[in-house]
Amino acid sequence: MKKSAIILLSLFVVSMTGGCKILKSLVRSPSIQLDTVVLKGTSLFQGDLEFTFNITNPNPIGITVDSMTYQLSIDGKKTMEGSSTQGIALFAMATKSITVPLTVNYMESVDSLLDFFKKDSITYEVAGTFKIGAFTVPFSHKDVIALPKPPTVQVKGVSIEA
Repeated sequence: MKKSAIILLSLFVVSMTGGCKILKSLVRSPSIQLDTVVLKGTSLFQGDLEFTFNITNPNPIGITVDSMTYQLSIDGKKTMEGSSTQGIALFAMATKSITVPLTVNYMESVDSLLDFFKKDSITYEVAGTFKIGAFTVPFSHKDVIALPKPPTVQVKGVSIEA
């Protein structure tokens, strides 16, 4: 009895590993492309960005984005990471847009306040993966944001009256 259970378990494992290979040969991997990055708002210390990705399903059947992971790096320093398990349906042979909002805290990218005020811009990179069925599809985008400058104050003169 134990011998037949081991044989059945072995057949199951072999069919499962072969099944993934067969599935991946029949189903084409979705493609992901960054569409837009929009600066929704900015202040002296942070900026709100929206990254919109287009995900194309090249298959004749619908699939679902099961989860997404992402991280944001500023000037090469990882400042935040997150994930989402919200299922997003992708229709067959179609493209769908997915928007990921991120807040960039400028102060997390510098070692001191003085360094921050000396900078004209910062380089950011958003990267991660979309988990779609048996596929893990990576994405990455890198760009530069111009930093707002603090207002300047000038005194033209001082007069004292008694």
